[in-house]
Amino acid sequence: MIYRHKEKTFDDYQLQETLPHQFSQSGPSMAVGDIDGNGLDDLLLALQAAKALSYFINF
Repeated sequence: MIYRHKEKTFDDYQLQETLPHQFSQSGPSMAVGDIDGNGLDDLLLALQAAKALSYFINF
């Protein structure tokens, strides 16, 4: 399975000009853990704001 992340364009500096860098451009957050309790690691992706989480369950 191939996953392709799509980012919505957002300019952080319009909200706050004194930011050291654009935090919205750092990409999606990712975590690994056992979501379903089967002893295997699963992958959780936090996408852009107002979007649902994506998860990939290893079975």
